[in-house]
Amino acid sequence: MADGGEMRSRFLAAAEKLPKPPKTQKCDMNPMVCTYAGSEGPNCCGKKCTDVRTDDLNCGKCRKMCKFTYTCCGGKCVDINFDKRHCGGCNNKCQKGVLCIYGMCNYA
Repeated sequence: MADGGEMRSRFLAAAEKLPKPPKTQKCDMNPMVCTYAGSEGPNCCGKKCTDVRTDDLNCGKCRKMCKFTYTCCGGKCVDINFDKRHCGGCNNKCQKGVLCIYGMCNYA
């Protein structure tokens, strides 16, 4: 039982025991802080933990910024307004023969 008498899952209790990075430690000195629970992502770019697969400011690699209206999907900058493989969002595919216009498949 947890404090206060309520029951708590052993999985939640285990998650609470995961190491958390010290507040003052930056990833440029220790890249392992990006692997701790609660990190923004597994990659270190400019003293900040990030995920280069989804970060528009570090897409695919550090400091590779996506153009205006483009989004980072799987580490590549794509125009989700007109890309039929990423229509309106990452991995949202339009059906065969259907166009992506303004982020919508088969916009009329």
